[in-house]
Amino acid sequence: MKDPEKENKKENIKPKKNRRLLVQVGLIFAIIFALVIIAVSVLVVKGHAQTYFQAKEQMLSPILRRSVNELTQLENFQWFLDFWEEHWEEIKAMDEDECMDLLFEHNINADKLESSYSLEELNALNPRVQIAYARQMYYSFSITLNLSQWQLNNEHLSCFDISDSNPGFVFVDCRMSADLLHSDDSYSEETLMTLGLTVEDISGFKSVRTMNKSTYAAGASNIYFERYDDAADGEYYYYGFEPIIYNGKVRAVMCIQHNWSEFHSQMLLRFTIITIMSAAIIFVAGAILLLYINKAAIHPVSLIQKGIQQYIENKDSTQVAEQMEKVRTNNEFGVLADHLSALAVEIDRYTAENAHLIGERQRVETELSLAADIQRSMLPATFPEEKGFLLYASMTPAKEVGGDLYNFFPLDDTHTGLVIGDVSGKGVPAALVMMITQLLIRQRAQAGLSPAEVFAKANELLCENNQMEMFATAWFGILDHTTGKIIACSAGHEYPILKTGADGFRIMKDPHSFVLAGMETSKYTNYEVDLAPGDVLFLYSDGAPEATNAENELFGTDRMLEVLNRNKEAGPKELIEAMKADISRFVGDAPQFDDLTMLCVKLKQP
Repeated sequence: MKDPEKENKKENIKPKKNRRLLVQVGLIFAIIFALVIIAVSVLVVKGHAQTYFQAKEQMLSPILRRSVNELTQLENFQWFLDFWEEHWEEIKAMDEDECMDLLFEHNINADKLESSYSLEELNALNPRVQIAYARQMYYSFSITLNLSQWQLNNEHLSCFDISDSNPGFVFVDCRMSADLLHSDDSYSEETLMTLGLTVEDISGFKSVRTMNKSTYAAGASNIYFERYDDAADGEYYYYGFEPIIYNGKVRAVMCIQHNWSEFHSQMLLRFTIITIMSAAIIFVAGAILLLYINKAAIHPVSLIQKGIQQYIENKDSTQVAEQMEKVRTNNEFGVLADHLSALAVEIDRYTAENAHLIGERQRVETELSLAADIQRSMLPATFPEEKGFLLYASMTPAKEVGGDLYNFFPLDDTHTGLVIGDVSGKGVPAALVMMITQLLIRQRAQAGLSPAEVFAKANELLCENNQMEMFATAWFGILDHTTGKIIACSAGHEYPILKTGADGFRIMKDPHSFVLAGMETSKYTNYEVDLAPGDVLFLYSDGAPEATNAENELFGTDRMLEVLNRNKEAGPKELIEAMKADISRFVGDAPQFDDLTMLCVKLKQP
């Protein structure tokens, strides 16, 4: 029987979209290698930039160190810094001739960047002389810085204050060309123009002002380099800083500025060129790879897919083999194509064999159905009611045909033979033995033999040529329905259940002889049972007490007695139907393990 849930699932399965694998591989390939290109380009450019800045640091550091030394060699450079910062307007306003006259008048040599005055002597000088002296010292210091700046090919060199009182004041800012260095008249004027400026006034230095004072002091007298981009002019700058220390504190900072905007543009250009060239190379390599994948994998898979589709449609393994022959790759796909061809041939062979087996099964089922009909026809279908007893029997086989038997037949006007039996095994072999046993018992009984003599003759014949070593249990009794007397014999069959008088049903442990077809020398013994009007004799096969439920629990004779005593006033048919119903409820969904046969006889009231 088909499972409705599985059938619904099959109907609800949606066909998968045929998305092109080559396109998917190409997209994944493009994404991965695009990331690789970017990563490699970034690493190359970053490494090149790092090398560039390391070279710049090596070139700028000595100039920056020498510029700091030129200032700090002054014995009282702190005094000059403070004086330049406080009197920058007077220094710029003093005429150069006046300055030289005052220095000559006081015999002060300020042609060089040096100082021979102590702090007390400097403070004791006339204010105008101090201005002239500071002006000339500033001029000499500016010349030194501009000479350093000229050696750096127009790099930008500055010195500015970072004290708490006036941070950002520019002491000197050198950005002079080589032509200006050789023009003495304008050179003096140009150097003095830097006094009074702040870092905000110098292009490219606005971001420098925001640097924390602790940044310069962190490395003590060490040089510190940092990169900035100035949003104001859109240029890229590289700065070197060296702190100027006075009494253990940072008084000012010497800063050298390098504009690397041109190099930045070159890096971007180089990055673009590397990216484009790499993309072109990878595009060509990717195209070659995709062509190879298409030839070695995609095309064979398409052929295999087409072959499978053809087989689904027409079930022809020959077409599949022809299609798989087109797959000529010497790899896993070629092996898969060969295996699919072999599989299609095997499926065809299996289908043919299965069709043959189905035909054979249908033939066997038909024959079994006929055998079941024959078996049912051999069992009595009508039960006597006109005589002095009531009788009913039923047989439910575990398979199409069963090995249990029951029968009743008249021997004369006052005697009736009652038979119930159970052949070992199930199915057709047991059914054949059952029919032979039933015929032998009836034939011998109608010849006028007693039950023990009947079993002895039947056992002798059944033991001949019993190559399958099958046997049968049986009970045979001859009922005199005028007196209620039964002469019976049991060949290893189940104990009968008897109800006499007003008492309930009970197990009657009758004398047992050996089973039929067990041994040729078996002896059988008769015994008698006297039934009074209203008494009931209940006979059954082992399929009743050994009925098993899903928990592997047996129905048992106790439950049988309970059912019978619950219906002890009922007739034979009602008792058997009640027993079958109770066994069915007990077994539930568990499969029937054995044939179930019952025969019940009740003596009528006169």
